[in-house]
Amino acid sequence: MKPSILFFIVFYMFTFCKEKQESVPQAEEEDPFTILSERGCVPNPETNQSCLRKKEELSCYKTLEEVKKSKLDKIFFNQVWMSDDKQTLFYHIDSIGKIKILEGGPDKLPHEHRLIGSGKFFHDQNQWYYEQSCLSEVCENFKIPILYLDCALTTNFNDPGVLRIIEFGNHDNIDEEKIKNKEKYKVMRIVQERAEPSQIFHYFISTPVPPIPSN
Repeated sequence: MKPSILFFIVFYMFTFCKEKQESVPQAEEEDPFTILSERGCVPNPETNQSCLRKKEELSCYKTLEEVKKSKLDKIFFNQVWMSDDKQTLFYHIDSIGKIKILEGGPDKLPHEHRLIGSGKFFHDQNQWYYEQSCLSEVCENFKIPILYLDCALTTNFNDPGVLRIIEFGNHDNIDEEKIKNKEKYKVMRIVQERAEPSQIFHYFISTPVPPIPSN
């Protein structure tokens, strides 16, 4: 084989392999956090708060950082949460993750709420779990590992400030039509009772909760 032909073959193969390598997109680290800046802010005339726009200050971004570290105690403990209708059930969570579940309503004051169950957040073998036990048909008894967690803000701009919505469960965001045995899947959706400062709308969806780091 002539040297010129051999050089042409080697050059062609080198060029082809290089183009093929460059055509493969590099995998980017996926960031589930999303900001919808066009949504503006929720005005809060009572406190005249300015709009939070820095990512590090936004409530769901802070939640995402805690999820990445598996610090669910920083998310749920020492707070009062509501069912997603924001008026039926209330979850009073103490500093160690124990929960008092109370039934309320739009026509009842907080001291008129009725205790109907208990629950807890806890971890076992480096995995977070949620469990609740109820004395009323208003809620149900179940225990699940917390494998995925979502975060968003309420979109009702008539609320004073904004409220954080948390959804967690033992599966990721699966289309219901693809779930063959729905009894295996369970999600819990709760809303933060305490209003947070006005901020642009943001959220993340179906973020895996990693194992708790061992000390």
